[in-house]
Amino acid sequence: MNHSCTSGSKHLWNVIKNSRYLSDDLKKFVDPVIFRNAFMAHRQNLLPSMLTDERRHIRELAVRRIRKVRGSSSTVKPRRFHVPKLKFRSNLYIDMFDWFKIDVT
Repeated sequence: MNHSCTSGSKHLWNVIKNSRYLSDDLKKFVDPVIFRNAFMAHRQNLLPSMLTDERRHIRELAVRRIRKVRGSSSTVKPRRFHVPKLKFRSNLYIDMFDWFKIDVT
């Protein structure tokens, strides 16, 4: 197990993936707790995991997303940190939320 901050998103995804084997009764209690504590699923925390991924195409995807954000013309205002709506049935940790439904800032 890697305890680096770059592995937090992968660890969260493993928790989500393993929780899918629980009974529906237990999921009713576990899913809200996972959602409330899913800060590592935020794109700012997911990108470092992607940058250090062993797969080259994931690293390149992270670089493209960072360049897109840097190239956007947004005003600099304080942003509220929101935990994204999680997709509990995602097959990869990079798909825990919908990248196309978030504002690029």
